[in-house]
Amino acid sequence: MKLQCPCGSIISDSTDGLPCKAHLIPDQEWVPLSISLEKVVADAVSRRMELENAFMQIHLLLASRLVYQCRDCGRLFVDDNQHNSHIYTPSSDVDPKTRKGFPGCHRSAGAKRTPGYDQWRIAGFLPPAN
Repeated sequence: MKLQCPCGSIISDSTDGLPCKAHLIPDQEWVPLSISLEKVVADAVSRRMELENAFMQIHLLLASRLVYQCRDCGRLFVDDNQHNSHIYTPSSDVDPKTRKGFPGCHRSAGAKRTPGYDQWRIAGFLPPAN
């Protein structure tokens, strides 16, 4: 999938571990999600549930809304519950090299892309806008 940012940049989602992609879990869903995950793990450990079924349940529970950040201008593309993308623009023009955003998402000369999984310690984490 590709998104066209109004600044002209292309946001591509064609692999896993992307530094400019996040998963959004609303706070009101966080505790119920945690409780559900604990139940699935407990059922798998006690063998009340087959391991393959537990993995499938976990995968379904972790389905979330997606968020993308433009590497060039910092705009956020946030999916709603119907998977329609809404664009949020930073409130001020700032130098893309110094603005805060998703870890590893900024473009800089000679920078290597860092693996995405270690960047998202908490599902749904979004950095402060300023």
